[in-house]
Amino acid sequence: FPTAASAYIDFDQDGDLDIITVPTSVPLGLWLNNSDKNHALTIELRDEIGNRFGIGSKIIIHYGGDQKRHQLREIQASGGYHSADAPLAHFGLGQFDQVEKIEIQWSTGEKTIIDTMITSDARYVIQRLNQ
Repeated sequence: FPTAASAYIDFDQDGDLDIITVPTSVPLGLWLNNSDKNHALTIELRDEIGNRFGIGSKIIIHYGGDQKRHQLREIQASGGYHSADAPLAHFGLGQFDQVEKIEIQWSTGEKTIIDTMITSDARYVIQRLNQ
């Protein structure tokens, strides 16, 4: 069916992304991802210095033993035509169950590095306080 809008969201809060679609001629669609073999990590930013949800900030994770693998996500306020995603960064990790380092390049240009093992299959909120 032709679809006017869609969004990725962890609808059932199980750690993987599901899809909601809004077709033009039929009711709303929900596509659940029931995979349980892979690991994932979700990061939510709270920023009291830049903008509240960290829009425009980039998050880079390093994982895979000796930080050989990395992924980058940018927090965005929009998706596509008639679509929007939540201001979250979701990282699929496959077989890996931990992240070794997280780098945040805030929208204001500052950088935060979390250089410690982070367990996967969780949602983390990272907050930058105005001091």
